[in-house]
Amino acid sequence: MEENVNIPVEEAEGSPAPSEEAPQEELTQDEKTMAALAHGSIVLGLVSGGVGGIIAALVIWIAYREKSAYVAFQSLQAMIFQGLTLVAAFLVGVMWAVVGVLSAIVVGLCLIPLVIAVSFVPVVLFFYGLYAAYETYQGRDFEYWLLADVLKEQAA
Repeated sequence: MEENVNIPVEEAEGSPAPSEEAPQEELTQDEKTMAALAHGSIVLGLVSGGVGGIIAALVIWIAYREKSAYVAFQSLQAMIFQGLTLVAAFLVGVMWAVVGVLSAIVVGLCLIPLVIAVSFVPVVLFFYGLYAAYETYQGRDFEYWLLADVLKEQAA
């Protein structure tokens, strides 16, 4: 015989209460390390012109896509994030080149403050990648802002 249980509206609409969420499986130290290495490989990108970190994250993704959903998702995020960071850095370089050419005329001088501000984007993205490495090494699930949602939609 079923009992009548009062369920709050938030829980009744499909999202479980925080206390009732399915417990996350315990991650092994190897999984934490490999996820952190995938995110931390952004350092390789810094010293290799951007592609070293992407390749490292790709290798980790290939090696773990059948072994660990956690490592596979973290390395896929890291690979795509580093690709986007490389594109951002390239665009900043192009902007500096345009400013350099336009500096011959006064218009370029007006653009220098904008380009200086935009130049910090790749630096911020680099440290965001390192933060992701730290979080995953601690065993916490990490999702890049906007990117994780897109990847989850594609997987569904």
